[in-house]
Amino acid sequence: MNPLDGPRLKIIRAKSEIERLAGVEDAFRQEAQYRVVKAEFNPKSGKHVYRVRVSGPPLSDNWGIWIGEIAHNLRSALDHLVYQLALLESQPKTVAADRRLQFPIFLVGSSSNKKKITFESRGKNMIKLLRPKHQALIERLQPYHARSGHRNEHPLHLLQEINNADKHRLIQVVGVKVGMGPAVSHWGDHRDYPFTRSHSIILKDGAKIGEATMDVHVSADILPLVSFWKGCESVRTRGVIFVLDRIANQVSEIVEGFGPEFD
Repeated sequence: MNPLDGPRLKIIRAKSEIERLAGVEDAFRQEAQYRVVKAEFNPKSGKHVYRVRVSGPPLSDNWGIWIGEIAHNLRSALDHLVYQLALLESQPKTVAADRRLQFPIFLVGSSSNKKKITFESRGKNMIKLLRPKHQALIERLQPYHARSGHRNEHPLHLLQEINNADKHRLIQVVGVKVGMGPAVSHWGDHRDYPFTRSHSIILKDGAKIGEATMDVHVSADILPLVSFWKGCESVRTRGVIFVLDRIANQVSEIVEGFGPEFD
């Protein structure tokens, strides 16, 4: 048995659940009906207000549970990897006794503020039983190495946030937002333009999509997209399948990247 079989099985399980969720989302789209209607006139703007009308089955309450299970398996796969790497350098009893042993995920490498939690202050202790070269490889994978402004979007950081939210707070509550459309175009103008900020609106019945003048044609079709909503601010309004796919692919690349160390 290869030492990485455990982490790989965790990843396979997570990816199969993501595929299943994608199928559930497709089925939901087939049954749910989300349409844009002209609702009322706004005398201040001189435009008509367009709102969402929703009918069909509600989104399953189980999405939060499914997301939590996927995040747990992917986070666990990284911790399994570190455990196996530790066994290459340290005695099994020593590895088993180290309660701090885990895959570190940090947004900050070091800081002059001693109270700040950083990789230097805490992350190094999580992998101290590993060979120096393996410690260095894991350090280079940390989200704080991402470009400024992109660290909060790093897949490992998002995994950490989702997993922690599932463990310590209410499970993620997901909503439905605009996946594609609606679009507006002037009569005689075949070019389409999305409503401003329409992609960040959670599509509850009666939600305002935008405003348009009389000479504008508004598409009534909406492609609903299941997205994160309450429970984890780091992924709020982001598409669930898109985020989980990114995370799963990143974790898989990390685990397979250490494959040669066990040959």
